Amino acid sequence: MPSLFEILQHAIIYNHPLPSHFLKQKTGMPPSKQIEIYAHAYKKRLLGVLEEDYPETRKRLGKKRFRELVDEFVAGQPPRTSDLAAYSLLFAQSLRHKHNQLSAGVLKLIAIEAAELEIVEMEFLPPFEPTTDMTEEQLLELRLMPQPASVMVGDQFHYRLGGKLFHQTLLPAESEALQQLAQAPSLAVWIDQLPASSSAQVLHWLGKWIMHGMLCLQK
Repeated sequence: MPSLFEILQHAIIYNHPLPSHFLKQKTGMPPSKQIEIYAHAYKKRLLGVLEEDYPETRKRLGKKRFRELVDEFVAGQPPRTSDLAAYSLLFAQSLRHKHNQLSAGVLKLIAIEAAELEIVEMEFLPPFEPTTDMTEEQLLELRLMPQPASVMVGDQFHYRLGGKLFHQTLLPAESEALQQLAQAPSLAVWIDQLPASSSAQVLHWLGKWIMHGMLCLQK
């Protein structure tokens, strides 16, 4: 049995007829006209949300092309929830499959803006800051991990510190080492498990990761 939300939604998106007495009759305005007004406002709202969430993608594609993609997305995947943040992420997922229509640069830009939306909703932990009296032995016993409010997009590590978003471009070996860090019981074990070529970079990587607030203590 479809919900009232689904009935109204299908009428708005697909111009489906509404059951009799679904809408309260307004003087001088038939239900079809009411639905037309609702549909215009609803679609305009969805377009506004997606324009706000993907400003750089809209700028790169141009207003007309961006709106065409939004119209196509809304018609094919109308919202099934009132959570427009989740719906906005679905928009990015739908565009990732358009390799024959969008350039690699646009696809990466979409992924970055979607990652930033996702990170805003993630749990944030204070970055790890070693004390001045911490010994090397104590440091090696710690269990560190990448900031949980983070997402890898290609070669970029996107993360949040408080209310601000940042990103770091990583080499393939560095990216792999950072992701392996979360699985290690301590820094010492993590270092021992790294390939020799990566181990030689540990001090440089750790220094950068700590300086930029990319790491935090595991719970």
